[in-house]
Amino acid sequence: MAQAARGKHEDASACMVELEALLAALPPGTLPTVPTMICLALIAIALGDEERAANLYLRLQAFSGQHCWFLVDRVLGEIATLCGDWDMAMVHLAAAEETSQSEGLRPELARTLWAQATCELARGGQENITHATNLLKRALTLFEELQMTDAVGRIRNQLHTFSRQPHRSSPRSLPADLTASEAKVLQLVVEGKSNRQIAQELGLSEKTVANHLTHVFNKTNSENRAAAAAFAIRHRIA
Repeated sequence: MAQAARGKHEDASACMVELEALLAALPPGTLPTVPTMICLALIAIALGDEERAANLYLRLQAFSGQHCWFLVDRVLGEIATLCGDWDMAMVHLAAAEETSQSEGLRPELARTLWAQATCELARGGQENITHATNLLKRALTLFEELQMTDAVGRIRNQLHTFSRQPHRSSPRSLPADLTASEAKVLQLVVEGKSNRQIAQELGLSEKTVANHLTHVFNKTNSENRAAAAAFAIRHRIA
């Protein structure tokens, strides 16, 4: 998990292979497997490994409601977000929020609020972006109180990105039927940022960013990033 957070994807993937071998030695479906599966899932989410995450989702569902280092429901919600099942993601995350509040699990509550914001951003739309901003502010307050400095810095960067964008009483329609999230990704493409940099700035997985870009290319009839950037400039998206 530390290697994934540092952007060392090859090292993180090597750790996953080792963890999977250790997991295979444990009796399947038993409680001791849960912490390892949770860590594997969180690494897969950080790496945007949708296939691995989806396989772990099926195995972790049996432990919904459990707290093994981290809340299983929160991790299930993050997997569902990565896989694009946003309605199910919000169901899992609502359960995680309720548990973390009732049990006084403040770090998990902060992470859950952040995960809810990520899901709202992935869904797109001005209303969801507004809700996501409020969730991020709540998470930031908790992370500051808990002195979790890395999370504080990352959320402040996200909120700063939102604050730079003009606020409108009613969102204007976007060309080519682009969603707000797709337009946001496209704006950062114009700035020359890579998928990884965009993911870090918006608090999304690289897989989600890649999916948004695929939709942008299709909607704008662009063959590559340069053509999409040119479209953005012509239509004053950037």
